[in-house]
Amino acid sequence: MDFKNFIDWKSFIMGAAFASFICVVASQYQLDWLYAFAAIGLLYVGYKAKNMKWGAILGAIAATPLFVLAAYGVFGPLSDSSFDPQVSMFVTLIAVLMVGALVGFVGAYTYRNRQRAIAAKEKQAKTGKNKKGKK
Repeated sequence: MDFKNFIDWKSFIMGAAFASFICVVASQYQLDWLYAFAAIGLLYVGYKAKNMKWGAILGAIAATPLFVLAAYGVFGPLSDSSFDPQVSMFVTLIAVLMVGALVGFVGAYTYRNRQRAIAAKEKQAKTGKNKKGKK
């Protein structure tokens, strides 16, 4: 498989960078409501994917910078003293990958539904032009 042409690298890099940037700004200025808008970047990655499976895969991969930010403590401490730090890091990694995959899948699903709606509208317009009305 040719990854150079199969993956839309521009949307992948821009989406991951946008999600990370929004999270850094939100944590820097204590704007907790801004975290929700980080999903826009991951949605964009999934939207530009070739199919829904690749949307989920690319969404999970694009979410890995968020795990790196969490590991460095940008979002606060990962665990308290009752948990093992390695277990906490592993659980955080799994959670970030699952959320990234889910959001990427939703982006790819949105793109697929949009294409179906466009095709249905074109089909309806095409059949509407050829109908003959009663005189």
